[in-house]
Amino acid sequence: MRKITAWILAFLFLTSLMPGISLAQDGFATQTIMVYIVGSDLEGDNGLATADIVEMLRSGMDTERVTVLVMTGGSEKWRAPMITVRNLSIFKVEGRNPTLLHQEPTKSMGEADTLSFFLNFAVEHFPADSYGLVLWNHGAGPMVGFGSDHLFGRDNLELLELQQAMQNSPFSGENRLEWLCFDACLMASMEVASILAPHAKYMIASEETLPGQGVDYNFLGEASRGSLRGDEVGKLIIDHTADYYDKRARELNYNQFLVTLSLMDLDRVQPVRAQTDELFQSLQHGIELGVYSDIARRRDATKDYGRAGTSFIFDLIDLTDLADNLSVLYPDHTAALKEAIDDMVLYNRTNVPRSSGLSIYFPFGNKEHYERRWGGLYKDFSVAPVYQTFMDAFGNILLADSLAAWQGAQAPVIQQDADTGEYFVQLTEEQVQHYDRSEYYILAHRWGEEYQLAFVSGDVKLDESGRLFPQFDGKILYLKDNLNPEGIVPIIMEMESIDGIAQYKIPSLFGRLENEGYKTITGDLLVTVNKNTGEAQITGAVSDGLSGGQTGKRDFDLNEWTQVYLLTVSSYLTRSDTGEPLTLGDWVSKGDSQIFVLDIGEGLAAAYQPLDMERFNYYTMMSIVDTQGYSYGSELMPISGERFAQAPVPPITRPDVKEFAIEISQPQSLLLYEEDGITFTLLGTELTAADDTDRRAPDTLLLTILAENQTGEDVHAALDWLSVNNKMVPTSLSLELAAGSMTKGSVSIPIAPQQDGNGLVNLGITALSDISLRFEINRFSGAQWKGDTIGYSDIIRLVTDYPVGAGYEATLPPEDKQVVLIDTPDLLIQQWGAAYSDNLYFHLPLKITNRSAQYDLITLNESVINGIMAPMTLSSGSIEPGTELITLASIPLEHSEFGIPDIGQAALYDMFKYMTSLKDLGIEQVQRVQLRFALDVKERRGMVGRFSALELLPPITLQAAGTAGLNQPLDTKGQLLYNHQGVQIVLLDSDPEGRSFYIFNGSPATIHLRSTIGRVKVDGQPYADNYPLYITLSPGASAYPKLFGYVPDIWPSGKEVSFYFDVIDADYNRLLRQSDEITVPLHSK
Repeated sequence: MRKITAWILAFLFLTSLMPGISLAQDGFATQTIMVYIVGSDLEGDNGLATADIVEMLRSGMDTERVTVLVMTGGSEKWRAPMITVRNLSIFKVEGRNPTLLHQEPTKSMGEADTLSFFLNFAVEHFPADSYGLVLWNHGAGPMVGFGSDHLFGRDNLELLELQQAMQNSPFSGENRLEWLCFDACLMASMEVASILAPHAKYMIASEETLPGQGVDYNFLGEASRGSLRGDEVGKLIIDHTADYYDKRARELNYNQFLVTLSLMDLDRVQPVRAQTDELFQSLQHGIELGVYSDIARRRDATKDYGRAGTSFIFDLIDLTDLADNLSVLYPDHTAALKEAIDDMVLYNRTNVPRSSGLSIYFPFGNKEHYERRWGGLYKDFSVAPVYQTFMDAFGNILLADSLAAWQGAQAPVIQQDADTGEYFVQLTEEQVQHYDRSEYYILAHRWGEEYQLAFVSGDVKLDESGRLFPQFDGKILYLKDNLNPEGIVPIIMEMESIDGIAQYKIPSLFGRLENEGYKTITGDLLVTVNKNTGEAQITGAVSDGLSGGQTGKRDFDLNEWTQVYLLTVSSYLTRSDTGEPLTLGDWVSKGDSQIFVLDIGEGLAAAYQPLDMERFNYYTMMSIVDTQGYSYGSELMPISGERFAQAPVPPITRPDVKEFAIEISQPQSLLLYEEDGITFTLLGTELTAADDTDRRAPDTLLLTILAENQTGEDVHAALDWLSVNNKMVPTSLSLELAAGSMTKGSVSIPIAPQQDGNGLVNLGITALSDISLRFEINRFSGAQWKGDTIGYSDIIRLVTDYPVGAGYEATLPPEDKQVVLIDTPDLLIQQWGAAYSDNLYFHLPLKITNRSAQYDLITLNESVINGIMAPMTLSSGSIEPGTELITLASIPLEHSEFGIPDIGQAALYDMFKYMTSLKDLGIEQVQRVQLRFALDVKERRGMVGRFSALELLPPITLQAAGTAGLNQPLDTKGQLLYNHQGVQIVLLDSDPEGRSFYIFNGSPATIHLRSTIGRVKVDGQPYADNYPLYITLSPGASAYPKLFGYVPDIWPSGKEVSFYFDVIDADYNRLLRQSDEITVPLHSK
């Protein structure tokens, strides 16, 4: 009691110090302006608070009339050396540097007491005729509040805490603040104005997110020479700030700043509240009469805020725009409300359509927060009791089960218009009654049930028959630069579409080289598409920030960065438990991705252009939203109509052949290839022998090649393949060519018998008649690894007649070791001799005969030994049409430094050191081998969609002689984590680190098991640096993958990991099912 009495006496004493601050006709003689700066990431990452303090110092303000005080805190780093992280500080802005007035150990600036202390300090030490307050930091509207103290767990001042701080300050009744400005986002709401009206006369705030640099503090100079009245100062703040961003937008590329600043007379907020209640009294009757869906549609069509500058849904909408949307239902009440708003909002400058200066919280999009907290919090505001009653009734329906049936037999049906051929979604009469809106997706069909997003739009027409038609005009959004003139199709999200002008976000990574190294940040590229004119424009960029995109002021100057990285991912068609397609956002991501790099300084631009129909087949899918915010996916519809007609897929063509006659015994120089600045010349041939005293014929033929690069870029030239007499000979040539340089190298063709079976004698060649080869040219990557392929040479055929192999004896495998494994019109695969082991590897010799006219590549996709997945590799896979190839399928016996290629690079060495060996798998004797091959065309390798040439071959099984009936021991003891439809996962007891799984695939299909993107958590926090589980299993096979074995050296720190995984049918590339959550402990790596 004694403390309370003392506080009241102190408060009365401070109030008595304040001169009467009722408005004089000619304004005020003096004013103290308090700036409450919660530095947060805005200062820590970008120094924005320091920049604004400097701006205040340089504003030219009259310090005889105006005193500016700033309190600083809440940031983990300050650019200004006089501001420390460990203290709360109060400075007076004067002279060349702020003067420190007060300092104390840091406290949370998200506490009411901290703000009220600052306000009381200002009045006690710097009394004036009037007072202004600037709240500087992040803002998130009435339901979240103001500020984010990064020293205290992002603590913020909720609206009721802000009210408490003002109640504990001297500013109430006749002693109110003359003006209060939010240098923060989203605070121009009726709720904020109502709460602060007892404590301030005028409020300046933004409906939308503010640009990162916030308010232009040069207003202080002009304000200090004016009346200092709140209405005048407020207008100066708005004009200076809006003019500043107008100027910056004209000066800079890629920047269009959103401005929605308004000046409000808080004495006039009460009529707005009253007229709001009057309107919603009628709307309450409407809900009781069953017109909920009509109201919900109109609410959802109202201009909302926060989506452009954040990734969060605040459910803040423009109150005037809402009145306009409801005017058909209640013209008198909406007109009265709009008049009250016009009286309250004295000044409004905006470049955002349908923004009139005052927002209101109206729940719809963020149902989770409304149900969890916001619904109850709004009651505590007590700003509009009738509106609150309406909100309760509206919210009850919003959170209830759907008013219409959308699933099962009632799922929307895909039909085709008999006259136009267009596909549409047919709704039932009940669905139409509760339909809100839709958006459509244009999906590129990769293969199987895998699709990639090409475009999204909310332009959907519902006709009088309940038919939904996507209004796709055949154009999509591309990003381009000078090096990518055809454009990249990015992943996009439509944030808003008004009158044919759509706002899109493009998830991106931005990079630049700094003194400390290469820096990157994640964020979104912002693009506006005017579908009326066909123009597209990059309008800015926003970073994700430490808050994960839930706060504004995150825009940055794109011109200060050099590269934009675009990630493209594909997804699997995903269905609900009852069989209906989920909306695209809930589809399972494949996880594999492509990254494209665009240079900002090389003509980065957006374009709205016709969709390239040739590479993929395209489908449309609808996401249908009802009036309760529930979303439903439609089945896929083929894009139809003459304008979407596709030309036939061009046939696979073979390269041209250039033929030259040569004499092996006579060295000669011969120009083999010359095109686009790249030249290959045969300088000569040479027959050599390892032992010159050997009486037998030479054992090697060398071809000496000179390569020249007259282009303007560094390239890497390599031998793509070589054949002799239509038999493939695995050999190599690798030349690094700087721009304008030349170098030479030798191609070695073995003549004498080789252990791998690829000497010319092994191949049965006794005379050279045809040496064919082809070169590959790549962009030089600065490493031995190949860069992007630029192109290939023609096929070069050297015709000769020269005997070889005299003195050597050709030996073929015994007939019982020439086992036919696959025999098709395109391909013959034979086991070519007995399997064997050297000191390092187990080898299975194979002979492959390519009978096709187009395939030139064979790959080993699956390999199983003794029922265990065992990754074997082919020693060579290039095989030209009409040729034969002797190759080896191999796997290391055990890990050994001698078994790792000497590649001279630590990073690549680490890749090889994790190769699985037979010893790792517990295989002591090879009993049974199962292999699965695929055929492809090199120039289309990796292509999906219409141009894919990949052909999967049926699996083959080989049983080693004398091993029938032997059983491979399996390690299966441990904790059973998953057992469903033939798939079992066990965490093995035998691994003391707790990292090893035993997995068995008892299903009839080859499956991929991949932990689900976005659904991995370590100690409850999202984790995305590695996959906990990533494995392919053949039918009937077991495997022993490691936890986080996808990238073995990346291991999270924590106590446990929780994840889900997807089961993918590898043959048909479709999602089979998703697992329940799996949790396993993490041990120190």
